[in-house]
Amino acid sequence: MIIKKGNVMNKFIYPNVLPVGSAVLGGMPKLGKSFLALSIAKEVVESGKNVSIFSFEDNQIRANYRLKLLGYTAHNYDRLKFMTRADIPDLKGYDFIDMFEQYMNEMKHDLYVIDPIIFIQLENVPPNNYKKLYPFYRRFSELAHEHDCSILLITDVTKGKNRKIIGGKALTDATDTIIYAKKHGNRGIALEVTGKDIRYNEPIYYDRQLNTGFIFDNFSEYGGGLNA
Repeated sequence: MIIKKGNVMNKFIYPNVLPVGSAVLGGMPKLGKSFLALSIAKEVVESGKNVSIFSFEDNQIRANYRLKLLGYTAHNYDRLKFMTRADIPDLKGYDFIDMFEQYMNEMKHDLYVIDPIIFIQLENVPPNNYKKLYPFYRRFSELAHEHDCSILLITDVTKGKNRKIIGGKALTDATDTIIYAKKHGNRGIALEVTGKDIRYNEPIYYDRQLNTGFIFDNFSEYGGGLNA
């Protein structure tokens, strides 16, 4: 899907949510962010694109269970590279980025998911050190644009009334698209998406289906499916 803004063509890897560039998805722990990301990945895969997921909190048994719930088949498995912590080199900071860039050069995928980013953050750097953290997070945006893809970084938000994405101002300033996930109803999630390529202000609602993962409640309002 491509949305035209002035003289610029903004390509979406996943319509209305993930344009080319970096994105951060933040929400409370246990909300279902990882399962939501996997549901989005499935739709991207089914559109004919390729996806890599770096899942630091999953083991292979849990990953296989989630993939089975979502109905992944041998056909779409070919387009999905799902890695658990045991599969990922134990690297942090710029060492991880160097490895990640080499991986991108080899795979040439359309969407990369890093879940959660706390496992690859710079070590011994305070969360308020904007000067050091901003260029680190900004590198993901640069890589995404260089490779014409989307990189989704998943993190938690702070507790309390004024919830903020963990990673601070450096992360949100360095990222092209900001996605806040909140509970909606008994099983749903509402996404508030902001970014330079986002053309609407209304929340996007997902409903969690037991056998199919998360699906859009009101997606048709914003241009239909992945091939729109």
